[in-house]
This record gives sequence, structure tokens and C-alpha cells, in this order.
Amino acid sequence: QPQRCVKKEAWSSGEESRSITSPGAMASSSASASSGGGAKPTEEQIIDYFSNMKRQQQGLIQKIAELEQERNEHALVEAALKKCEPTRRCFRSVGGVLVERTVAEVLPAIATNKDSLEVIINNVKAQLEQLVEATNKFKAEHDIRIRGEGPSSPDARAAGSKQGTTGVLV
Repeated sequence: QPQRCVKKEAWSSGEESRSITSPGAMASSSASASSGGGAKPTEEQIIDYFSNMKRQQQGLIQKIAELEQERNEHALVEAALKKCEPTRRCFRSVGGVLVERTVAEVLPAIATNKDSLEVIINNVKAQLEQLVEATNKFKAEHDIRIRGEGPSSPDARAAGSKQGTTGVLV
């Protein structure tokens, strides 16, 4: 299964370097880099990385919506073709070119494509879950608070106001 790649900055070194990593690896590597003897990431770096993770989540959500729409279209076509005679002519778009086939030839291909789309959707949903988990972990590690998103309970609000925490506000 393909891994979603992101850019990360090597915060432990003085100079800026770029490498490719999976979203879960960035959260753990940023924690080790910030807890190690190296320089801590700046607020700007933390905010940039958190924003990047949120953009990736939105991108995956959009991709899931597109794939589900395509799967639904395949299901509609499959349902319509099941009502037709197997020897009836139909047209199928293959690589942008309309090709004349029979229903008996096209129906299995549409069913296979629909099943493949279902597998892809499930894989992208799993990637999204991993990214959400990594984002939430990164958010908790760096005490990131989003404007307009307060603590969920009154006890948490009271504890937060008493402690005077210094988190990153996005």
C-alpha cells in the first residue's frame, strides 16, 4: 500500500534539510528531535507542519469523495446493464475512446472496476485514519490549540486557565 509522503525539516540540526517520510514517522521524529539535545522547533515550524497535516487530511477527504462518486456511477451503470440483454450493443469509454462492445463483455469489467474502487477507497480511508491519529498526537505533543476550539469540558477550561500553559495557537 502506498504511503502518503510529506516534507519534514530536520529540526535537530542547525541547518535546514528536507527528507521524505510518512505522516506517523514525522510525529515520532519531531518528538525525539525536540526531546534530544538539538534545537527545538520554532512555533512557526510547528504551525507550518500542523497546517500541512491538516491540508493532507482535507486532500484525502476530497479524494475519498471523488472515488465514492465514481464507485456510485459504476454501480448505476452496472444496475442499468443488468436489465439489458447480454447481446445488446453498448459503448464503453476506454482511454477516452468510445469502443463498441456487448453488455456481456462490459458488465464484468464494470463490476471489477467497482470492486477495485471499493478497495482503493478503503485504503485511502485507512491512510486518513493514520494521518488523523498522527495529527492528533502531534497536536497533543506540541499543545496546539485552534482558535474557536476550546476545551470540551468546564473542568478542562478551569484547569487550563489555572496552569497558564504555553502552547501554540493556530
